[in-house]
Amino acid sequence: MASLPFVRRTAGDMLIVYDFAGGTSSPIITLRRWVTSGACEISNNSPPCWGPATNLTDLGFAEARVNTSDVGPVGDEIGPNGSETLGLVEFGEAGIDLTAAGVFSPDVCDAFGNVFAVSRSSGNSGSAQMKDFVGPGEVNITNCGGVIIRKSTVPSPDPTDSTFDFTATGGLSPSSFALKNGQSRDFGTGVPAGSYSITEMDPGPNFMLSNIDCSASNLSNGSTVTPDPMNRKLDIDLKPLDTIDCTFTNRLQQGAILIEKRSINGDLLAGAEFDIRRASDNSLVAHVTTDENGQACVDDLDFGDYEVTETAAPEGYSIDDPEAKSVTVDNVAMCGSGNEESVGFSDTPLSTIVCSFESLAEGNPTSATIICTGDAMAQPLPEGTPKVLDDLPPGTYSCTVVVTVNDSSPLPENAKPGVE
Repeated sequence: MASLPFVRRTAGDMLIVYDFAGGTSSPIITLRRWVTSGACEISNNSPPCWGPATNLTDLGFAEARVNTSDVGPVGDEIGPNGSETLGLVEFGEAGIDLTAAGVFSPDVCDAFGNVFAVSRSSGNSGSAQMKDFVGPGEVNITNCGGVIIRKSTVPSPDPTDSTFDFTATGGLSPSSFALKNGQSRDFGTGVPAGSYSITEMDPGPNFMLSNIDCSASNLSNGSTVTPDPMNRKLDIDLKPLDTIDCTFTNRLQQGAILIEKRSINGDLLAGAEFDIRRASDNSLVAHVTTDENGQACVDDLDFGDYEVTETAAPEGYSIDDPEAKSVTVDNVAMCGSGNEESVGFSDTPLSTIVCSFESLAEGNPTSATIICTGDAMAQPLPEGTPKVLDDLPPGTYSCTVVVTVNDSSPLPENAKPGVE
């Protein structure tokens, strides 16, 4: 015969007695503690023993009922032989307010993990003969729950590797903690039932708390959560056995820069190239070229200051603004959203002036020297070679052409002008 799995009792073990005298009377619920000193329930016993009983029914901390005639038979769906019908006074149930009864202290986490059941014959429950023994069975009776706080960012992984600071009230420990994207703070399952709040500190200009999601929580015992993303706060009313599991999601504040390129007459220009650099360290963020609409846009830019510089003008144009232009990104935007940070540049169209000379008489008896505005070199222009002034911006230019007769052989005296 196998031995019964009796437990080794320790001080503080709890015995709840369900006494039913029969008939139509209501059961009485009493509570005892295992003591190693002091008085025993059975006066002729000596410690260690079960201490004096506390009548939880009389104190209003417990109530119980048996299926007497006004209730009738009840079904037992989990009996060892399948579904059974329990006749009159064969089924009883009870409810105990363990906090009011002093078993659980409001601010102290406590729990019971094992339970044994014993039935006795009629008479004094402390000394009556034991009839049946059931157990041990695993239970989870506690005045505690769990709290888990998680951190998430958009985008993820977090390109800034930022740290987010939190404060906790209501007795949660630690009362302050820090999380990065993908990290969590698990306060464990030993959090006493009660009211708590979790607040994320101001994450600075680069991030905004966009959501507090508590859908992973277990609220089956009546716990409530009140997310307040506007104030970066989560209020918790924790009930025993529930677990609060909430994720604070921060969205990286990113904007966009829209570059618009025009000529000095207002035409939109394609093919202009620009560098966008971070002002803080002059690092290159993007190199872009304007499209057929004269625009180039870059988004996913962290909030901050940037420098935009035109590095190459379209063919046939010159850069009017060679210096960098400062742009501050402090508005949430994407390319095409219409609220990008905008910056404009202009280019000047260029022209070419060509002057050419041709001697029409046989033997090329004439030649020319051409000097144009801004050209300090006055040199004879060879036959058929044009004088070219290139890459000229709009303006007023002048060229002077001096045509001379080549003095290759002396004229007869009578052929000279003015000689008869």
